[in-house]
Amino acid sequence: MSFFSQVNLRIKPRKAYIKLTKFPVIGKKNAQVFFYVGYRTPEQILKASDETLLNIL
Repeated sequence: MSFFSQVNLRIKPRKAYIKLTKFPVIGKKNAQVFFYVGYRTPEQILKASDETLLNIL
């Protein structure tokens, strides 16, 4: 992640996790949880195993 992306996440964290709600099964609260544990993009969520994601929630 570039420096400018990190700065943008700190300035507008709400907008940063909103892109995780791209999936129909991920609502605002789950997106916040995934964002907090380090999943910043939908692609990162897709690469994670089901078991890993279920352990987070």
